[in-house]
Amino acid sequence: MNSNNGYNPFMQHRPSTPQMDFPPRHTQNFHPQNQITRPRFRGAPQKHLNLDSPENVKKEIVIFNLTEPVGTANPEVVDLQIVQQILSAIIGVQKNIKIAKRLGNYNPEKPRRILVQFHTNNDQQIAIANAEKLNNFPGWKHLDIQPYRPFYERNDNGRTRNTREDPQKPAKTLSQQIHGLTILSNPFANFASADASVTPKEVNILVIGATGVGKSTWINGIANYMNFDTFDDALNAEKPVCLIPMNFKLFGDEQTSIKMLSTIGERDINEAESSKGQSCTQEPKVYRYITDTVAFNLIDTPGICDTRGVEADIMNIQMIMECMTQWDEIHGICLLLKPDQHRLVHSFRYCIQELLINLHKNSIPNIAVVFTNASSTFYRPAGTMDVLTTLFKNVKIKTGCSILLEDENTFCIENEAVKILYAKHNGIKVDKNIIDNVSHSWDHTVKETYRLFKYFNDMICMVPHITYETKATTKVRGTLMELSKILANINEEIMQTRIVHDEQNKQLKILQANLKNRQNLTSQGEYIENTPLSYPVTVCCGQNCFETIKALSSEVPDKFFKQACCEPCPLRTITPDHIGHVNLRQCEAFGSNGCCKICGCSWQLHKHFWYSQKKVMGNFSCSTNQENMDILNTQISAKTIEIQKSQISLQSLEQYVYKVTKLCDPYFEFLTQNSIITFNDAFEEYVTLGIKEIEKFSKIGDDQTKLNNLNKLLAAHQQMQCIVNSHTNSATNIFNGIDQRITLYNYMDKVSNLHEIIGFEFKLISSHQSQTPSSKKVITCETKVKKISRNNKAKNLKERAIL
Repeated sequence: MNSNNGYNPFMQHRPSTPQMDFPPRHTQNFHPQNQITRPRFRGAPQKHLNLDSPENVKKEIVIFNLTEPVGTANPEVVDLQIVQQILSAIIGVQKNIKIAKRLGNYNPEKPRRILVQFHTNNDQQIAIANAEKLNNFPGWKHLDIQPYRPFYERNDNGRTRNTREDPQKPAKTLSQQIHGLTILSNPFANFASADASVTPKEVNILVIGATGVGKSTWINGIANYMNFDTFDDALNAEKPVCLIPMNFKLFGDEQTSIKMLSTIGERDINEAESSKGQSCTQEPKVYRYITDTVAFNLIDTPGICDTRGVEADIMNIQMIMECMTQWDEIHGICLLLKPDQHRLVHSFRYCIQELLINLHKNSIPNIAVVFTNASSTFYRPAGTMDVLTTLFKNVKIKTGCSILLEDENTFCIENEAVKILYAKHNGIKVDKNIIDNVSHSWDHTVKETYRLFKYFNDMICMVPHITYETKATTKVRGTLMELSKILANINEEIMQTRIVHDEQNKQLKILQANLKNRQNLTSQGEYIENTPLSYPVTVCCGQNCFETIKALSSEVPDKFFKQACCEPCPLRTITPDHIGHVNLRQCEAFGSNGCCKICGCSWQLHKHFWYSQKKVMGNFSCSTNQENMDILNTQISAKTIEIQKSQISLQSLEQYVYKVTKLCDPYFEFLTQNSIITFNDAFEEYVTLGIKEIEKFSKIGDDQTKLNNLNKLLAAHQQMQCIVNSHTNSATNIFNGIDQRITLYNYMDKVSNLHEIIGFEFKLISSHQSQTPSSKKVITCETKVKKISRNNKAKNLKERAIL
């Protein structure tokens, strides 16, 4: 049950204060320009009610965290009605109420407190004793009932003293009365010890959340919650504590822009300007809060869902896992969320699943959820709880891992008081009503932070998470991601090789078609058809006695003899085709003058020809066509060789893909057995949105490196999706006769031996864990929850770096 009883659990003890009279309360409006300092006093209640008399105080209670009534002109009537309903529900009968009066000023955006006065002391005790029953009513679980503390038990600034005690608890123990000091009801006293030889136990808490959720503000707040007794003490101190520099606008006003530098140590690159819209924390840093018996190590991490994009998120997750595994045990994994997330948007789903995919399932009992900015939802989780519950139900359906969200591991805080505190330190004047309102959030957050610390402190004796398990899970997952990248690269190479292969086949077909066309390319014309004869014919080779006609199958043209001078020629001793043979003079075709009787040419121009000739029409091929066909034949031979080589390359790559895919099986099986979830199915949508956003604002000539990197990440993720879809548990652990089963004890050896199995040097640095761990920088804060014999004054803060 969340309550607001006004005490500070970080304050162990304080000397009793005598009764004092206080001046009337003054109200001051907020004016940033106003530099006049006015005292902050709470005025006494109206005397005619006599609420602070010893007799009436025993009959009075205060109900905290009631919401303001809406739509009524008589809030007093509504107050009385709701008080009667509450008391009737938890007690069973309606008690006789004498007075129901609201405390403080009206503020429709803040919960209210109602003082109730009964007629008898017994009625007050019965109401307080049954206050725990409010948890049985969902609409009232956020309420708290405490005894009213009188005016004379308030501190010098009018604040109620931290002296409320649960009437159901036993009297103060001896350890609470050491050295005669008055001990406040402070649960953090459980962490104190009078024994100076006690060595504090270590409680390690990993703080994770989206950028802007308020991790750094909360860590700053814890230092102030521990260092000051009350909010008024913090306001009146010389300076507040600031571990992480902050830059913010109070109420969104430029005139109230606050820049708070670290009050210890020197600023380093770990902190970024929050006004630039990126995470205040750029790398993990440890803030150490020391008590006598427990040292709480809060590991502040860079914000996920970083405004710089997916690549920054991956780098931040890598740093978070690195820092986490530098501790042997983690007692708490604290997930910070805003309470009013009503939809399961891509970024929210991606962030949560990216965390779960890196954690070992044995870390589930150590997960707690802290809802920041909770005053806007009356310190209840509101819509985010429904969204988170739905997401965790889906996780249970897919993997069987049950992540429970119960009152014990959910916490609601509000750190607006820290900003008001820093604003006051920077000279900003804040209205008294605002001071009153944020003091409630201060008190509530102090109690919730103690409850969180106690919850994780109990983990020391229960189930601290052994980070070696998460280290193994992260390393194996990073290795599987590297294998996926290898497969994505090989598949890309296969795709490009197939494109080239297909293009070569197309070119080969074109060459073959061209050759066929060339072979069929002819022209029509006359050619000479020679028919062999059994006898010779005397023909004339004179210039006018024959004509030249293109040969059908030769580059040398044929001669067509126009006429036969002697057919058949009786002479048989003349050599064929011998022009002017000496014996040819005896042929009867020649006269006494030696000239041909038919053509008139000299016998010396004649010869014997053993063919008959005729002209016929036919198809001719040109001389250049043959040259082209020879070139085409050469090209076809070369292209065929290239295709054969690409085919061999494709077969080799496909065999390699099969080999690497088989190697992925034991890694995926390990993740199935050990990680909370094995696959972040929100990654693709998240990266795709990032790619579209870049493409939307990209211009010609812009650097495409970021876009190309995102596309490569998407390809590797899609390859892992294929591994998930194709994974089977049957006979996947034997590869080449070697047992490839991966365990928590052999995973490093398996990863180291991958390069021998794969055939080339494997990247041992996975995408989620580097080989060389970064230094562990620790800011140490000695708190006031120290040995009871020590003074109540704040201890000095010091910074040390453990490298």
